[in-house]
Amino acid sequence: MAELKTNLTQKQLDQLAEIITFEEDAAGVLHIQDVKCTVKGDIEGDVWGSVDGSVLGNVWGNVWGDILGDVEGDIKGNVEGDIKGSVKGDVKGDIEGDI
Repeated sequence: MAELKTNLTQKQLDQLAEIITFEEDAAGVLHIQDVKCTVKGDIEGDVWGSVDGSVLGNVWGNVWGDILGDVEGDIKGNVEGDIKGSVKGDVKGDIEGDI
């Protein structure tokens, strides 16, 4: 068996195995499939799944799905769907529907 190239302890490796599910594609590239913990830092890549919790930072990209909670900050782009709640601020663009 080859020696592992890591400075992690066995206890830390066991903890990682409990909170992160990995997947390897046909080319042998490792991807993170699921994370069951808090990420205290940046994600530089896409999330192809749901975030069951809060995002305490910015989303520099698109949200292709529903936001089931509040947005406290600016939306710099389009909303294609319903807004069920209030808008506190300016709407700079067209509104196609009822207010």
